[in-house]
Amino acid sequence: MLQLTAGTQSTIFDAGIRFCMDPGMSVRLPDWNDLHDVLLIHETGSLSGAARQAGVSQSTMSRRLEAIEAGGRKVFERGPGGLGSLTERGRALVAAARQMRASYKANVSLWRRR
Repeated sequence: MLQLTAGTQSTIFDAGIRFCMDPGMSVRLPDWNDLHDVLLIHETGSLSGAARQAGVSQSTMSRRLEAIEAGGRKVFERGPGGLGSLTERGRALVAAARQMRASYKANVSLWRRR
């Protein structure tokens, strides 16, 4: 993670995602659970599939996605059939989630070898 500060604005770059934070502004940054939920929704192709894999109800997964997308930060396009393709932001989040998952799996493998 790289954090740059210029004047009163701070910018964080992490896994190719850029977050700007202004002092006094409450900005919800995604954590692993958010990234994992987006990844599950993308990989299963539906809220219900992601919910099954996460062991939660579809309504819980829907609320989680709603919180992730709060403030107009859409992750998925919407169509007549529901969720559609990833937005640019969604593609960045999925890429970050895949990197984090791969890193975690690599670290678990290292841990088991010791």
